Amino acid sequence: MKNKYVLIIILGCLICVLNIMFTSKNRNNILYQDPNVFDYEDDQELVVEDNKLIQTIASKYNNLNKVYIFLDKEDIGNNYKYGYLTLNLEVCLKDSNKKTIAKYKYEKIFYDGERFIEFSFPKIENSRNKKYYLYINSIRPNNNLKFNIVKSNDPINKLKINNKKSNYSLIYYTSYKNNNNDALFKIIITISLLIIGIGGMISFRINKIHNKYLFLSLIIGFSMLFLTPLYQGQDETGHISRIYELSNGHMVTKSKTKWPEIEVPSNLMYSNFNSYKQIEGRLNNKKNNTPYLVDMQYTSVYSIASYLPQTIALRIIRFITDNMFLWPYVVRIVQLLISVLLIYYAIRIIPFGKKIIFLIGLLPSTISQISLISADAILISTFILFISKILQVCKEKEKIDNKDYLILLVSGLFVALSKLVYLPLTLLLLLIPLNKKGDKKKIVLMLLCMFLITIIWNSLASISLVNGQGVNVKYYLNYYLKNPLDFINITLHTFIISVGNYTSDLFGGRNSWYGTLIEDASFVPLVLFILFIINGLKGENRLDKKDKIFILVIMLITYLLISTSLLFTCTPVNYKEIIGIQGRYFIPFLPLIYLVISNNKKDNINIDYTILIIVVVYLYYFTNIISSHI
Repeated sequence: MKNKYVLIIILGCLICVLNIMFTSKNRNNILYQDPNVFDYEDDQELVVEDNKLIQTIASKYNNLNKVYIFLDKEDIGNNYKYGYLTLNLEVCLKDSNKKTIAKYKYEKIFYDGERFIEFSFPKIENSRNKKYYLYINSIRPNNNLKFNIVKSNDPINKLKINNKKSNYSLIYYTSYKNNNNDALFKIIITISLLIIGIGGMISFRINKIHNKYLFLSLIIGFSMLFLTPLYQGQDETGHISRIYELSNGHMVTKSKTKWPEIEVPSNLMYSNFNSYKQIEGRLNNKKNNTPYLVDMQYTSVYSIASYLPQTIALRIIRFITDNMFLWPYVVRIVQLLISVLLIYYAIRIIPFGKKIIFLIGLLPSTISQISLISADAILISTFILFISKILQVCKEKEKIDNKDYLILLVSGLFVALSKLVYLPLTLLLLLIPLNKKGDKKKIVLMLLCMFLITIIWNSLASISLVNGQGVNVKYYLNYYLKNPLDFINITLHTFIISVGNYTSDLFGGRNSWYGTLIEDASFVPLVLFILFIINGLKGENRLDKKDKIFILVIMLITYLLISTSLLFTCTPVNYKEIIGIQGRYFIPFLPLIYLVISNNKKDNINIDYTILIIVVVYLYYFTNIISSHI
């Protein structure tokens, strides 16, 4: 690849400059909105007097300038056919001394899809952590609609219309503008992105592809690890709680109620932050072992196999320091190192498809799962090792030795125990007797061992399983056994309408792991998807047609298990589609898709183009992460 260094420098500098210009221009317009964090905790006050609600709030940051008051309801009735509702509200904000800061009267409230009242007032520069009172008063109700605010046992205050119960409710959240120092912002972006860019250039000079992966994945992984605030990854609070539980020696969640919950130290949960400026406060938090109750309905079923390195890391760091802000970082670091080393070894031993594993191991969905606390990190890395060892045994080993059997057994067990739905992937072991003469009994015994241990664990873990709201497992089981066509219909319908979202998710389109969605979510995953397909079509493959058909069957069975499990456990009764399926669930499918679509006898891929695209993508991603949390 000619002039590759010049090209990456130009592209890297261009994307940095464009992002810095864009984010610098718009940073003062960033709205921080959260319906939960602004209640004043130390002296919380909610007063309802006749038609008046008084809520004590606190601004989390300086420059408080807006309060949104939502009229949240399920359906718009006949009263709203003209697009507006006459409420006659008076909204007032007072400071801690009850001195009025701003007051405004609303009459006609227009519904444009958001259904909120925007209460704006002059910016309060020094508003951080200060106490304010929000007054909402119903005045001069007209003849057609009387508006009353009434206290309810529910967290949200229900409303009455004409003194009758309604589906309306009243909530609010605050908004403010962030005016941080742009110089600091630019310095942090420049340093972070230079590291990624220089790392990409150095990786061109490394000869072996597994060494390229080791070097580049560690740079990108550690950047993701430290730039992403704690607990911004998907379900990180649930995963760290499960790891804490396992580090105490509790393999199965035991709850005092029928709902799976555990107690963790408050400071472990309070380590989360949204802005880098909060790190100092979190780091200096005094020791607080007050119990904090965590909902474990989703993570309690994960076995020690999903968290073994993380659990050992947490167990060790607890003896070294009682600063709980450091604990999750140590867990992240150990998880990243183990996952990267497993994928690195897999690339070394796989006889063909090294470049596709290199790409899969650097996808945003993969990096986010292995660098942020997750139950999928060990699953992804051990499965890549599992399939790499199978291909090595099939195509390069004349004789299968005990070390090979041990790696296959252990990696297969980790895959099976990580999630029950991935148990069919262990059947890929049968590719060995399909391609090689040998001791088939050992392969069968290994499979039986994996199945037996997995069933035993899930039987024990089922103690913690409960039905979610609106979900009835027995109903589904009975209904779909009697109506198999309905099961086929909802499964096919969900796949057809969601396959685009799965693909976008899988290739980095949805990045909730750092709290901000990429605006052009369709472009980045499209580029990476095309890169994957090109690598697949040009990649080497030594498997024959029967092997490909077998792999396709395994993928189909696994997909059906994934969708069925979410149908039974997450989808409310009579819902039209299966909910809860995410693109990251299909990361283990990517090496298998490659094995199905690739046909070349010799690899014909220039890895430098892959590195170039990966580096530019992460330059863009990390700029967005930093601008979101500076």
